[in-house]
Amino acid sequence: MDTVKIVPHRVCWKVNSRWDKESVLYIFYAEKLLFVGSENGKAAGFKSIREGDLILVLDGFKVVALAEALGPASEEMNFKWRNAGARKMVEGVFDLGANWVLAVRVRLIGLDEKDCWDYRDRKRFSAVQNNEHRARAERLWAEYMAREKRINRGLFDWATRELSQDAFFCWLLSFLSSAEASAERNVAARLIAALTEDEGFAKGAVTVHKQWANIDVLVGVNEKAEDKSQRQFLVIEDKVGAQLYNDLSKYRQAVCAGFDVPPEQVKCAVIKTEDDGLLDEVLKGMEEQTCPRKMLRKELLSILDEPSVTSGHLREFVDHLKEIDAEYDTWRTVPYKEWKADSDLTWNAWRGLYSALLEAQCGFTKWFYVNNPSQPFNAMLHDDWSPVYDGKYSIYPQTDSSRAELHLKVGEVPAEDRYALRSRLLADIEAIREAGELPPVLKAMHRPARLGSGWYMTLQILPDQTKDGQGWIVLDDNGMVDVSATAARLRNILASIGKLATTINTRAITQE
Repeated sequence: MDTVKIVPHRVCWKVNSRWDKESVLYIFYAEKLLFVGSENGKAAGFKSIREGDLILVLDGFKVVALAEALGPASEEMNFKWRNAGARKMVEGVFDLGANWVLAVRVRLIGLDEKDCWDYRDRKRFSAVQNNEHRARAERLWAEYMAREKRINRGLFDWATRELSQDAFFCWLLSFLSSAEASAERNVAARLIAALTEDEGFAKGAVTVHKQWANIDVLVGVNEKAEDKSQRQFLVIEDKVGAQLYNDLSKYRQAVCAGFDVPPEQVKCAVIKTEDDGLLDEVLKGMEEQTCPRKMLRKELLSILDEPSVTSGHLREFVDHLKEIDAEYDTWRTVPYKEWKADSDLTWNAWRGLYSALLEAQCGFTKWFYVNNPSQPFNAMLHDDWSPVYDGKYSIYPQTDSSRAELHLKVGEVPAEDRYALRSRLLADIEAIREAGELPPVLKAMHRPARLGSGWYMTLQILPDQTKDGQGWIVLDDNGMVDVSATAARLRNILASIGKLATTINTRAITQE
């Protein structure tokens, strides 16, 4: 439980952003506004919100943002909207003739992925009674407010959400519609040429749309030309830390229908400014003709970092990306023992290391965020698991960044088989160890203090470092992670787990 004291006299609430099956989270972010509605007055307690109250914002069962009320709730919905279309969006969610809607202006901050947590409550609005949830919210709010108080912040220093990046790319690409020469226009031209892989793509009348048909950024060239063959479009999916889930085909279809053009005149691209261990796997699963162009942070920086631009939005965004780069490169610049402690920099150091290990072809194929209720972590995994017991089950390794361990696990086990299978595998592994048949790189493995009984179960733990140097992470003479040697160690571990599976299966046959 968090030890931060709960602020006296401040009421803590929760608001859900899903109404029926539709999320209104994007309106919350765009308007700095929270609202609830009800046909029978079940959320009437919303009227009790007062200035200074803390509010947990949920998307489904996950707390994704925190907010502080700037005043009491209003039932009139007649205040000034920041987005001219926002009220229309609200009307699309609620039948205002049959329902009433209450809204409150807030200071809203989206949480980083690692700070989100589960909160199982089906009510759309309620007071938070659980002190653990309240204390956690207070602690995170204090931490994020401390960030906001930093002096000399640039425009993009803390603008880490996709909506802010969308605004930047729209601003930059709008220079393409100007005939006036400028450094920003040159950078925009380089960016659009790289995203489309076509130097001549932006020759013509350029129009930039933000959130057209929910597309982050849509660039149109000659979109009103009578000769429809002259119309060209670029769909940009802009991501910060969130993963890419859709294949953009629905966006291409929307553009084709909206501007009456065939699919070949609509290009797609994904820009990702934070590391992502699943993006390549997602893109690999798409058809070649619909797979978007991928642009990651380092390539984006090489395009945007124009030396002649020393101030303004472009320089602020470049500096912001360089700070992200520095965080993910912590594993390169800080001795391993110093960044193992729990911190934001350590979180990104693990992600940066994972990305480097994948590039070094360590045998693992992806890394991803695991929202473990007790302690979230980043895991690294590979696709080829080692079958045991006639192929009915499989064992595989998975890393755990929060504990700095590599776990040997068995996966996808039906509930009725778990206890017996776990006992059998543990006994077989111990017998192989006692017989001296355990591969050398696995000899430092040990049984976990607590055994799980879930769909995935940890059987053995290999620490990051051991006295004889047989952990899964290899350091150089300066105490820095040696990525090449660590990648080689991981390849050896994968091969050894395959050998261990073969030995387990051989024992099973001889015992029958």
